Amino acid sequence: MKKLIGALTVLLAVLAVLISACSSAPFEKAFKPEMEADESNKILTEYCQGCHLHKDFDPGKHVPKVQKAYNNPKYSSASECRGCHSYEKTFLMDIRRTTHWPVKKGSL
Repeated sequence: MKKLIGALTVLLAVLAVLISACSSAPFEKAFKPEMEADESNKILTEYCQGCHLHKDFDPGKHVPKVQKAYNNPKYSSASECRGCHSYEKTFLMDIRRTTHWPVKKGSL
């Protein structure tokens, strides 16, 4: 009986570590409107820079470049990451990041 309790305790501890290691709570909270824009941008920028594809990402260059590309005021005056980017969770609880692509200037 003691071995069973010990094994269950170890199993629960391992599961707790695995679940907490996969937590994306700060990332998800950064998309909620309750979070201040500066804090949200900081969290999302750090998350993106954690990827090998975006390790050199510079938000100071990205935002002005993207603002010039669009006529829609929602995008041409956007100053928050969450204005153009969002996410969804897959059935495996993995995060799939998305970008909203409005019509670009001169493309119609």
